[in-house]
This record gives sequence, C-alpha cells and structure tokens, in this order.
Amino acid sequence: DPVDLGFSLATTRAALPCRAAVVGADRAELVRALTTVVPREARSGLVAFAFSGQGAQRAGMGRRLAEAFPVFGEAFDEVCAYFDPA
Repeated sequence: DPVDLGFSLATTRAALPCRAAVVGADRAELVRALTTVVPREARSGLVAFAFSGQGAQRAGMGRRLAEAFPVFGEAFDEVCAYFDPA
C-alpha cells in the first residue's frame, strides 16, 4: 500500500538534512527528476547509489545470485547498462 510505504519511509528512517527518492522509466527521466530535488548549491558532482539489504555491503555479492538465476543476471546487466551507457 503506497500510504503505508510513505508512512514507513517518513517515520522509520534516519532524520537526515537531505533525503529524496525519485523514479523514472529511463536515465533521462532519472536525471531530470534528480535535478529537481537537489538544489544547485548542494550539487557536488559526486553521486552515490545505495542498495540496502541482503548483503549489499559486500562487493560482488550478486555474482552467485546472477549465476544461479540467469533472469536476475540479465535484469542486473540491463540496469547496469543505464549507468554505463556505450
């Protein structure tokens, strides 16, 4: 339920001075959305992506998952392509 999700995100996360979530169908939409929520004076040129839960803190943690589940591997490769366009 979106209302429950919104409530949980607003009340169970650390109270940080800056926090936002954006969605987009492609890279261009994500970039556009990010530029609307991050004030120009706060932009450093550095970007961080956080993938929480299920061992995301370990480098290469999805390698065995991708090997065991080819559909996951294909989806992961597709997502990675957005961050490293050719």
